[in-house]
Amino acid sequence: MRKIIIAAVAAASLLASAADEGRSVELYLERTIPAVGGRITALAAGFEGASALYGTSEGSLVLVDLATGEEAVLFNAGGREITAVAASPGNLFAALAARGSSVWLIDVGQRAPRGELKDAKGRVGVLAFSADGRHLAAGGEKKEIAVWEIPSGQLSSKLKGHGGEVLAISFADGDRSLISAGRDKKMIVWDAASSKALRKYDLEAGTIEGAGIDVTSAAVSADRLFLAAAIEEHILKKGGQGMIFKYHLAFFDVSKGALLKILADNVRKIEDVALYPGNCFAAFDNSTLQESSIAMRNIESGNLDLVYPVSPACRMVEFSADGRWLAGASEKPGADGEAKLLVWKVDYEMPASGCFSGRIRLASESVPILKKGPPRIAAVLPFATGAGDGELGNAAGNFMESRLSGVPGLKLIERARVDDIVKELALQKSGLVDKGSAVKAGKLLGAALIITGNIDRAGADLVVSARVIDVATGGILGTRQVHCGQCGADDIFDAIDMLARTIAE
Repeated sequence: MRKIIIAAVAAASLLASAADEGRSVELYLERTIPAVGGRITALAAGFEGASALYGTSEGSLVLVDLATGEEAVLFNAGGREITAVAASPGNLFAALAARGSSVWLIDVGQRAPRGELKDAKGRVGVLAFSADGRHLAAGGEKKEIAVWEIPSGQLSSKLKGHGGEVLAISFADGDRSLISAGRDKKMIVWDAASSKALRKYDLEAGTIEGAGIDVTSAAVSADRLFLAAAIEEHILKKGGQGMIFKYHLAFFDVSKGALLKILADNVRKIEDVALYPGNCFAAFDNSTLQESSIAMRNIESGNLDLVYPVSPACRMVEFSADGRWLAGASEKPGADGEAKLLVWKVDYEMPASGCFSGRIRLASESVPILKKGPPRIAAVLPFATGAGDGELGNAAGNFMESRLSGVPGLKLIERARVDDIVKELALQKSGLVDKGSAVKAGKLLGAALIITGNIDRAGADLVVSARVIDVATGGILGTRQVHCGQCGADDIFDAIDMLARTIAE
């Protein structure tokens, strides 16, 4: 993939583009907006639509309509530098953190504070609202995450488990869990109700044996499937004369902590990364000593699809929630002495099957159907398929059984007995494992539960669904589904691996 660098010009219609397998991403500089009161020190996309919030070194909190350029000053933090901002769904509320351990909740419609939220400790660097707008989380240098009820401002919990500054927070699973990442090189998935850590993963992504690793920034994808971590890798040169530094973006699966991909060898430390809402690109400051620029790197191919010259440098960038706009905050005032917010229109046609890990993505809730409890006898049947895909259904059933074999709450019936019953009932021949057949098989096997599913084709895509059936009642306890874009037979194992985590704890 060729890299395209288009020289900056003074026209507002400045264009940059690059090709990627017949697709292209284009940026048009729509407007440059002078910042209200000092440098921009915090930037966040609105929860939805085409809005953004920024905070300044002099304490101004500003809401911007990226499509029109209209600004509204919502609050001033008494001249204190704002370190983090966030918007709630519908832009009903805004939140800001200011130096001095202060977090404020702002009523956007009234342009007035609802109150100061207590119990934040140290410098707060990240704020996040829940999808229903009823909770706000804050994290920063003091390692813990504070969660408040909104709009009351009542502290609901404190999440303690990180050993370093918290860099990213996101609510997930219908606000039943939170995802966080920190400088301690840990990603933690928390249970919102109990405030306990459900899963903790190491963010290890080195390319040089023996090198040290620092996490410099992080972001959670809009679909909450993966985390992007900016990595600084460093090692002493042979002979001890100086250091070698490398800068990478690493992507980790949220559900199992697996390293999905490393985009290696960026030109500078990445101190802020923005993820395109459709998971196709990561945008970040790519400036060198010779030239200031923004990079858009294709997550799936790894190519540096766009290098966009900009002056002065934009250390912070954010995509709007609808993916149509990119905002960049200038690092320092320009030649005219003003700090600015630059706004680009993003022109990109996302593939129908999605991008990157969205190629294999959960299309249903992720909460396990079967909770922890006394072991129950279960049988895994082949998955139903269309004509010619019988072996794929058998493979899916076998792999699901393998993935569930170590679950404490399940006692699986051996494969040979299941195969005998499947043949007796001619389930493979029919290519259909409906609820009635599954219940009949379960009774013959002496199982309390039947786990089976379907594999359906839609062109080159696969939709893989799994369901748990109660043999005694014939009722379906739950279903889960994975969509696999542009998938082949080998991808069925990744799809089942994702599904298995939604079947039982």
